[in-house]
Amino acid sequence: MKEIIFMTWMLIIVITMISIVSLITVSFTITKLLDELNL
Repeated sequence: MKEIIFMTWMLIIVITMISIVSLITVSFTITKLLDELNL
């Protein structure tokens, strides 16, 4: 039973990290696009 809980936590952590990284990437891309549009 403990293994299942541990695996679930690992999955949640991995998904959270991936979503955070994708959010940062998207915001960075939007910022670059806005900068190019302003120029």
